[in-house]
Amino acid sequence: VNIYAQDKGISVNKAKNIVKVERNPKKMTKTSLGLVNNKPVWEVTYLNNQNNICYDLISFKTGKIIKSIQNI
Repeated sequence: VNIYAQDKGISVNKAKNIVKVERNPKKMTKTSLGLVNNKPVWEVTYLNNQNNICYDLISFKTGKIIKSIQNI
């Protein structure tokens, strides 16, 4: 079990807003907290304007998009 203090990173709403501003999704489908290389990330999945599934990993600590998979 990994425990992370909320005040040490961005909120789920902030993560969604980052994707909304950067990607302009048609619809967000899921947002969850995950781990990549033992570091916490927000995993955000959404549909783009072409109705393709997309997936972004956002750093919990910095709010930067660290990985993006488009048009799955």
